[in-house]
Amino acid sequence: IGNIVTCKIPVGQIRSLSQLSDVVYVSADNQNYPLLDKSVPAMNADKVRNDLKITGKNVIIGIVDSGIDWQRKSFKTPDGKSRILYLFDATLKSGNEFTKEMISSDTTGLVVTERDVDGHGTHVAGIAAGNGGDDAAGTYIGVAPDADLIIGKAGDVGFADSDIIKCLRFIVDKAKDLRKPVVINMSLGSTIGPHDGTSLLEKAVDGFADEGAIIVVAAGNEALERTHYSGVASASTTVVDFEILKGEKDLFIDIWYRAGNMLSVGVQTPSSTALVGPVEPAKTAGVQTTDGFVNITATNY
Repeated sequence: IGNIVTCKIPVGQIRSLSQLSDVVYVSADNQNYPLLDKSVPAMNADKVRNDLKITGKNVIIGIVDSGIDWQRKSFKTPDGKSRILYLFDATLKSGNEFTKEMISSDTTGLVVTERDVDGHGTHVAGIAAGNGGDDAAGTYIGVAPDADLIIGKAGDVGFADSDIIKCLRFIVDKAKDLRKPVVINMSLGSTIGPHDGTSLLEKAVDGFADEGAIIVVAAGNEALERTHYSGVASASTTVVDFEILKGEKDLFIDIWYRAGNMLSVGVQTPSSTALVGPVEPAKTAGVQTTDGFVNITATNY
């Protein structure tokens, strides 16, 4: 999408790739995780459906997530045909595209090999477009029960940026072929990254939006988790204390600052007077201390 290309290469070839004249920046995959808390009544979507009779008919809803339980009645028409027009599994190297005809005719699960082992994608798809077919009383109906579906499976419980982009590309292209409007839901995210529109995934999402897709991304579940800190570093030294909770095995701190500035970072562990670092941009340091291994990587973004 645009000037962004995804690929999988051996670690030993990354340096050679980065030195190619056409390569501006190389980014490793960030892992994104499922986010979802609320449902249809909380957003008054049921009132829109009932009062305005807006049901999603002639619209495609794309879901990028952990896949879908395609055998559920909520994703079928009254005559038993699948409402899923296409299903793409980015975790499979081959045989990863399944059509409505394949899904509708597969009664054994031997043809359509995609599985939503986590269930999050099925949950999201049900809220977005379930028609209540699995519930005899018709209680659990999604936002747009008459919409068609195109599903992109980007992983099981974690979703690599590159696989998310593959799924978005697949959904947008299929919607174009069908000449139908598409709204794509991504109930996933990560606390890692700049979150200012400059990451490669964010730029890719913007690119697909420029192509006509409406993309909805979860705001996150971490509002009360106090996972973010902001401040102003002085021209000399700024010290920030942080606490590692008991039983916490890994701690990742992601620091971003505006281009044009220069920031060097060091870490001092609780039982040591020595400082790991400071590390300047484009440098790295890894030290085994009595409190554990400390790694600092400073990159130019």
